[in-house]
Amino acid sequence: MLPARRLVPVVALALLGALGLAGCRAQPTVAAYVDQTKITEEQVDAMVADAKAKAATPEEQGTRAPGRGDVVSTIVLNQLCDDLQKQQGFNKPPVSTEQIKQSEGTPSSSEFAKIRANLWSCLSGVPVETQEPTDAELRELYNLAKAAGAVDVPFEDIRAQLAADQSVRQALAIDRTLTEAAKGKDITVNPRYRPLMFPVFTLQSGEAIVSIPMGELGSGAVRDLS
Repeated sequence: MLPARRLVPVVALALLGALGLAGCRAQPTVAAYVDQTKITEEQVDAMVADAKAKAATPEEQGTRAPGRGDVVSTIVLNQLCDDLQKQQGFNKPPVSTEQIKQSEGTPSSSEFAKIRANLWSCLSGVPVETQEPTDAELRELYNLAKAAGAVDVPFEDIRAQLAADQSVRQALAIDRTLTEAAKGKDITVNPRYRPLMFPVFTLQSGEAIVSIPMGELGSGAVRDLS
């Protein structure tokens, strides 16, 4: 119905809304803050350089380094989810760096792949409550999928199928849980990386139709995140 490239099925259809992550702190040497923790540009430089070096080895042939925005969004969301896991004590299903390599083309031996694997592991372990999806939530998913060419039938013809889909229910629970967790955080993103997006639903074509927005929507600055 909705062909997607899935890394962790439980979060494949996540409807993660805007987390409202913005603040007044700003330093050119800092990519983002999560409460009092600084994610520095130097850390981002090092992680990208490490991935580039690993991608150049024979063992990692065919892989590529992530963009700077991917690094920042991964670190920010990883800390948010890790803090939630420590508070709630839920189990994290294992996700290997080899899975990250196969799914995303990132060198499995890179530091970025390790953080990325932990993030997907944490997201897939977020406790899921049995909740009835609302019409508004289902229609949002339908509209996004239709705009991307993934569905070609009327909403009413597919509504019941979407509502009964366990992955949809799981995704909505994850959305609500992480959105609530973000309310208690002081997270600021450097304007260079705005809008900072973390894709959670990707079609087979590689197009992300649902992403987690982090930080203010934009800064007006030219983006060069390579």
